[in-house]
Amino acid sequence: MELFYLGTLTLHIEAKDGRLNLPADQMKDVANQFLTKMLSRASDEFEIEFDYTLINVYPGCVKTKVKFFVKTVSLAAVASFFLKYPDVRNNMWEFFKDAEAIYQCTVNGANKDCYVQVLSGELVAYTHEIKKGDSLSKIVESWEIPGYTTYQVMIGTYRQNPKAFIDGNINKLKIGTVLGSPTKENLKGIPQKEAG
Repeated sequence: MELFYLGTLTLHIEAKDGRLNLPADQMKDVANQFLTKMLSRASDEFEIEFDYTLINVYPGCVKTKVKFFVKTVSLAAVASFFLKYPDVRNNMWEFFKDAEAIYQCTVNGANKDCYVQVLSGELVAYTHEIKKGDSLSKIVESWEIPGYTTYQVMIGTYRQNPKAFIDGNINKLKIGTVLGSPTKENLKGIPQKEAG
């Protein structure tokens, strides 16, 4: 099974037990409950996985950055995923229905109302299945990613899709694999052009 990076969301999750804010260790469990519930809504055909980092954990609330991946038999199947869910690029919550709403979490053995707010998020905007004769520069030039040079998008694409390159060489693409256009997170810190 291959994992294909879909994008990243930053979430604020809040839960209160009566008038008392929940301690930080319980808030970690609340965050995990929400993410597990959200993923249960994934398609039967495509498995979604996530990797999340707790940015801040306070009594009663947690801020977390969540990276989402689609798990497929082959990376080529990613194209089918985007055909089946065309809105997922523009609106994460067409696919994950629980965000920015009340959901039930379990706290101290009792069901409680928990609140979720999406602070920021971005999914890959374009995909490209690599074919014979393709070059990375031509691929990224076909993507409309304003504010970045071709070089920056090439390096960002390499960062985000390392398994699509033979021996880690940016000029050697693996035919049949699918590239995802880089998110802003993967474009950070790349100079506008290669240093001479």
